[in-house]
Amino acid sequence: MIALVVGGIRLGRKAPYSGATATFQLPPGAHIIDMQSQPGRLILRVRDATGEEIDLLDTQDGHLVGQVKASFANGKTER
Repeated sequence: MIALVVGGIRLGRKAPYSGATATFQLPPGAHIIDMQSQPGRLILRVRDATGEEIDLLDTQDGHLVGQVKASFANGKTER
């Protein structure tokens, strides 16, 4: 009987969260204008004074998977 109680207690415990945490730093003056998610990916559309970029981040560990950059013509900002 004691073994069943101890076994039940062990099965009822949840493992502590061991997922990765990551920091993604935006360039100075940049801001996120759109965010979407796909399985395993976070897609950020970022704009700063020089242009826009799309950043693809892995949701498991937060590393940058891919990036597409586009600059504004003649340095003019579009809104």
